[in-house]
Amino acid sequence: MNTRQKAHDMPGTTDIYNVVSELWNRAAPGLSQHELEWFKNSTDTAQASLRNFAAILKAIGVNAMCDEKSKVFANNETLARMLFVFSDYARYLEAMVFIGDFAEDQLRCGDLAS
Repeated sequence: MNTRQKAHDMPGTTDIYNVVSELWNRAAPGLSQHELEWFKNSTDTAQASLRNFAAILKAIGVNAMCDEKSKVFANNETLARMLFVFSDYARYLEAMVFIGDFAEDQLRCGDLAS
């Protein structure tokens, strides 16, 4: 199979979730029990990061409401860039949960269900 054919079989856009999940799907079948235990923890890490992310978004929302002097949030380009970063971070957390859940299922069930 050539590189162009492989790229055609890749899932969707090259965002963080798709890249991580594709790499995971390729690596997971060769992982040991010990490695799966380590990856299983990614769900807890993502949940903690998500709580922090929610607090940061709330603080930004409060600041945006009160931003009368600097008008940082009135600049569409700055706001768009910030929102794109937030979107990427949310996809990263989604990938972490995917990996943790998959590893936990593998440990519980004993075979990889792709």
